[in-house]
Amino acid sequence: MAVWWVNVGQEYKSQREAGVLWCPNKTRRKDGSLTEPQWHWEMMASVKVGEVIVCCRKNLITGLCVAKETAIPNSEKPLGLDAQHKKWHEIGWKLPVEFIDAKPALDRKDTLSGITLPKEHRGPFSSRGLNQVYFCQIPVSVASKIVEAISANIQGVSGIGLETLVARSVPDKTTRTAVVEARVGQGQFRSDLMKIWSGKCCATGTSRPEMLRASHIVPWSECDNADRINPYNGLLLNPSYDAAFDKNLITLDDNGNWLVSPDLTPEECRRAGLGNPKDHSVSGLTEKHREYLRSKKKKCTWVSTEGSTSSQK
Repeated sequence: MAVWWVNVGQEYKSQREAGVLWCPNKTRRKDGSLTEPQWHWEMMASVKVGEVIVCCRKNLITGLCVAKETAIPNSEKPLGLDAQHKKWHEIGWKLPVEFIDAKPALDRKDTLSGITLPKEHRGPFSSRGLNQVYFCQIPVSVASKIVEAISANIQGVSGIGLETLVARSVPDKTTRTAVVEARVGQGQFRSDLMKIWSGKCCATGTSRPEMLRASHIVPWSECDNADRINPYNGLLLNPSYDAAFDKNLITLDDNGNWLVSPDLTPEECRRAGLGNPKDHSVSGLTEKHREYLRSKKKKCTWVSTEGSTSSQK
């Protein structure tokens, strides 16, 4: 799941009243002709339902937004956005959001103090401070920390955490509960995995319920709400396999054979309780599982394009 940053400038009130964030899909030249949009405007089209956007105006954080829908293309500019952006094209992306206001607005420097911010060329942070791009993604390494630091200072939001901020954008109560519970491998997500894998670790066959973990294949933080509760984005694993799988030290090929990072020695596997993973291939994978596993393998840089493990240490 991505977390985003928007510099709303003087247009916060107008967008707040419209219940949307908006940006043009064309750049207007000085002569009035149109050309391709700025790279950071296009980023709005990548936002998924439930993802969080940090709203900043100059040096103040005005609050958070949660995406209620994906961005609607070719939408007319909402009324009230003309004041500061007369040079903007009138057609663009409209992103319906729930605004969660900080009252009063938060000092950006104070709120983000203690968080080591990456220095980026094309992002919200640089060595000179805040980059004046309109809309872009916050690096994964600091996204949760930033949202938590902001939400801790917003009345009615303090302490609920990133996953609950995301879940509150889901209108259906049953689905919202399922998303929150899936964050920690519980609820319907775990029940579905128990059925698919017959109540056993798909690697070792362990059947003690208290020793089974409902593991996401593609991590919860990188999914939309549908994938977070999709049982085919999950494996039932014992704690050792769950930990190694979560940290991308092991993964599965399309045939259910475990691929092991060269950095994880046979002795470490034995001491960690993995035994020899090659002896614990997984049967029962479907094409739906494989689609998620292929995304997972992209995170395992030690897996070659052919699907075998890299020989480099």
